[in-house]
Amino acid sequence: MTLMAGLALAACTSSTDTALADVQAACTEMGYEDGKSKESDSSDTTWTSDDWADTADQYDDIANRVASAARDDGRWNRLSNALTDWQAAMEKMVVVQDETLPQAERDAAQAEIDQLGVQSTYQVVSQECRKAQAD
Repeated sequence: MTLMAGLALAACTSSTDTALADVQAACTEMGYEDGKSKESDSSDTTWTSDDWADTADQYDDIANRVASAARDDGRWNRLSNALTDWQAAMEKMVVVQDETLPQAERDAAQAEIDQLGVQSTYQVVSQECRKAQAD
């Protein structure tokens, strides 16, 4: 029994260690270092619909990897959920910035973004990346 318990513990530790490493890598890829965003304020720059689509695609991959980590280690559920919302908001920004679409459709997409609470979602991502990257 002791050997079996030890093997079970080793397997558990291994998946949680892997999950942590995956989350740390995802946070780094998103521009976090030591739990703080290295990204400069890009509020001066207007992104096109294509820019948002490219970024949404990148975040879809990141969100999938973090979801996998959360499946292995429940500590990352909050980050996984926030990234899912964040990525969804980016997909909606594709519609908001697409000037070929009717204004009503663009306004509806903006309303959905507003419902997602992007600012609080960003704060959750920052908090969880800080936790993941803490020494």
